[in-house]
Amino acid sequence: MALPALGLGLPALRTAVTGRSIDTVGRIAFTHRVQAPPLAESRFDGEGRRVFELDIRQGTREFIAGRRSPAWGVNGECPGPTLRAARGETVLINVANGVDEATSLHWHGMHLPPTMDGGPHRMIEPGATWSPTWRIDQPGASLWYHPHPHGKTAQHLYRGVAGMFLIDDDDTTAKSLPHRYGIDDVPVIVQDRRFVDGRLEEAARI
Repeated sequence: MALPALGLGLPALRTAVTGRSIDTVGRIAFTHRVQAPPLAESRFDGEGRRVFELDIRQGTREFIAGRRSPAWGVNGECPGPTLRAARGETVLINVANGVDEATSLHWHGMHLPPTMDGGPHRMIEPGATWSPTWRIDQPGASLWYHPHPHGKTAQHLYRGVAGMFLIDDDDTTAKSLPHRYGIDDVPVIVQDRRFVDGRLEEAARI
């Protein structure tokens, strides 16, 4: 996976844009350890499909130290758990909508049939479950999932519904590259949020 390289490239980009190097060593106190979202649990059904259970629901998250803020999430996580499957596997993903608005879940970057894509054409009503299934047939990649309701994609994403989807592929993944998720293969997820009295300020979303 190439994600860790994103972090390594940021200082060079910053220097190129500003024309000078910025050193924050000793000036900023980092109080939170780098954490990778947990890997989503899965099982195999009687048809040999890898099955994931995802539940979009309201919860809380400690964005600010010592204070929990209301947020949406997947399986109680914000960002949601990382899905991981191998090229050639067939997946079945049961997506339950536990919030009070219709939403969807889109597999960004995935090669799959349009009916399984989870765009604005395939909404999940409150209390309903959508169960797309498809065979993964593309090279190894770092993808992500997010809501895609018409006119509310940014809002639902800002509230916290998003996560990674990793595809393993022995043909394209070099064994010499870091491959232990959360140890030497660390995902870099950048999100921007503003808070007022510990609550998300939705008017600030892009």
